[in-house]
Amino acid sequence: IDAYYNMAGSFILWRGSAMKQIWIEPYRSFIGKKYVRLPGNTSCSRDPKVGLGFALDTEKEGCDPVLFVLIC
Repeated sequence: IDAYYNMAGSFILWRGSAMKQIWIEPYRSFIGKKYVRLPGNTSCSRDPKVGLGFALDTEKEGCDPVLFVLIC
């Protein structure tokens, strides 16, 4: 296991997406909690550039780029 991606026994994963504000709002209720529920399955990357690539990949009207940082 590559120590570069390991921070004190935790792994940081990145996921980017273009999202509408109405989709982002439910995530605000998880601020300060120990977990966040993601609906369905999602892919993540250990490389933040890959996550940013997904967030900035397409310019969808009415959507903002969002970068999720997951610590496992």
